[in-house]
Amino acid sequence: MSDSSAMKNLYHVFYRPLCVYTYSIVRDFEKSEDIVQEVLIKFWQNYQGKEFKGSIEMYLLRAVKNMSYKEFRKNKSYSLVEVEKELEDIVDIFECNDEEYISEISKKIYIELDKLPDKCREVFKLIVLENKKYKEVAEILDISVNTVKYHYTTALFKLRTTLGSLIYIFFV
Repeated sequence: MSDSSAMKNLYHVFYRPLCVYTYSIVRDFEKSEDIVQEVLIKFWQNYQGKEFKGSIEMYLLRAVKNMSYKEFRKNKSYSLVEVEKELEDIVDIFECNDEEYISEISKKIYIELDKLPDKCREVFKLIVLENKKYKEVAEILDISVNTVKYHYTTALFKLRTTLGSLIYIFFV
């Protein structure tokens, strides 16, 4: 596998789940994207051409968590105890291998997805399930990119409100 295709694969697999995870801490979508991009670039620079021992998922999760906490401390607008509890739940989900449990969570997520307003659900599915970029979604739905971001953020907020940390299993 070439270096560029390996980087694209790394980005494709981890970018969205890590953005959602980071968003749960910093509560700012653009900052979340910046943090995840920075972590992925640093990871690539440090380990390009080298063998990585351990779990890439857990390494990246820890790295974005640490950077997110730095950003969180700058803003301090949420309860740190609440965020810590949520992070513990997320790590448990990442480490879970019980297929029945994961299947049950997936059912709950799809039920909550169906409860979203039509545009939010449509935008969410295009971005998450079909891996479309904001600009592509905007063109498909004939709306602005900012409207796409609004609907996506609204969907994430509503799902997070009803599902808590269970939403992260959807992205994993």
